[in-house]
Amino acid sequence: MKKSALYWYIHTLWVGWCYGQNRREHVFFFTEIQNTTIADSSGEWKPVDYTFEHGERPPMYSAVKGLLLLSFRAYMISIHISRPPGSSISVWLDGKQSNFPFVHEAESTLLNANSSFLDSRLDEMFVMDANLTSGDHQLLVDATGSEEHPVIFDRVEALTIGSSLVPTNYTTMASSLPAGTLVDDSDVLLRYSDSGWQRKEDPFCWENTLAVTSTPGSWLQVTFIGTGIWIYGVIPLEGTVVTIEALKKDGRETTRNTTMYNITRSDLDAPLYQAPLITQERLPYANAYAYNVTLISGSLQFDFMKSVELIDTICELAQPPMTESRETLFRTVPETSR
Repeated sequence: MKKSALYWYIHTLWVGWCYGQNRREHVFFFTEIQNTTIADSSGEWKPVDYTFEHGERPPMYSAVKGLLLLSFRAYMISIHISRPPGSSISVWLDGKQSNFPFVHEAESTLLNANSSFLDSRLDEMFVMDANLTSGDHQLLVDATGSEEHPVIFDRVEALTIGSSLVPTNYTTMASSLPAGTLVDDSDVLLRYSDSGWQRKEDPFCWENTLAVTSTPGSWLQVTFIGTGIWIYGVIPLEGTVVTIEALKKDGRETTRNTTMYNITRSDLDAPLYQAPLITQERLPYANAYAYNVTLISGSLQFDFMKSVELIDTICELAQPPMTESRETLFRTVPETSR
């Protein structure tokens, strides 16, 4: 039976009401960014000595040069930051340079629920409002000021559908990751080829480290029992091609399968961090697997992986073990500016 115009009018009102009831607002002050697993900062951020008109609240932070990274699931976001004379504020959303304009904080129309945070004396505070597609996003802010006029960061606000800001796919907290063993790039359960790898320090990676190679033929290997494996790292600007040689041991029988992966996002202006590089799901349970990931071209930047159960046996599945200690295999390089 055809539904009337009145039905669709009431239906639209009902959906809109439910949508509004399920909307949640999240506020990240700098202290929250420092203490959450889906956000991080880099640079010498220092608390600002300032007494607010509206009582106690977390302090603002300033830096001559500072970076902020936030991975989240939301449909709107608002960045509150100063723009002193001679400063430079660059923002990337989902790896793309943002063209959203900054407006004076008092003129922001996107998020009004926290108007109590406004302070009439902070005339230099600006806000960048962004409407987003509902889903996972990653925000990178690069702020540069001077000793006389440092950049001041106040907060990030986000609107979500539902109570959770946790992304589906980014970071170790990704809601799509099942329960299981989380393994960092430095874990002894991993095997690496004898050359070609560097250990990079990066505050935006899990445990602040990253295993990086640009040498074709370099490989890493993991053995596990389970129904899937999730390999995470940095998606770089340049294209990266790898092969995955999957060896499966089912009883006495061992089978081998090789697949080529293209880890490429041609539209990126900045890297994506703690992002899924390779995902293998719905594998037959109770089989033992060895996965050899070999670089063909580009740069493989490995951060961590997850599976139900990782093991260090099944020697007949493995490539030759490392002949050098892990300390000599990796040349540690410091964090580089982005």
